[in-house]
Amino acid sequence: PKRPSPRLLAFYKPKGVLSTWKDEKGRRCLIDFFPQRRRLIAVGRLDRRSEGLILLTTDGELAHSLMHPSSRVQRTYELLVQPEMKRADWMRIARGVMLTDGPVFPLGGEILHRRGDTALLRITIAEGRNRELRRLMESLGYDVLRLKRVAFGGIDLGKLKPGETRELDSHEMTLLRKQLIPTRQH
Repeated sequence: PKRPSPRLLAFYKPKGVLSTWKDEKGRRCLIDFFPQRRRLIAVGRLDRRSEGLILLTTDGELAHSLMHPSSRVQRTYELLVQPEMKRADWMRIARGVMLTDGPVFPLGGEILHRRGDTALLRITIAEGRNRELRRLMESLGYDVLRLKRVAFGGIDLGKLKPGETRELDSHEMTLLRKQLIPTRQH
């Protein structure tokens, strides 16, 4: 029998949900949204306080490649921070900030708006170390009030609402796979 084509889904993980399939403490996790899991693998994680895009696939090789640090797949996040971001700190972030497990060098970013004593930032990174952006902001004295992943590997959240899922189309699947083609060394 022919193997079915791999599935690739975009899922908006709501805040308060774990990025795992089961939790010994009974907290909400991925299985609550995908009870017929059918070999789905979550690509990347978001901590319980974070929300946003998680990719799910039945292709184990693709999942491994997307998550491997050497692939340097871009991830874009929106962060609401308090107090309002100082220009000097924004410049420090752009140059890179040293954390205990190594430097964080954003690929890009912008301050989307400032309101009262908060700032909404968009930051793109090519790694996904544990709580990397939360730790970055904490190291500079900022509280992260909201953290949302809005894109992963060129696939964006689009119009998905928390808890919603959509199948990726063939164009998006091709876009994602193209990022994983290794560059040849001559």
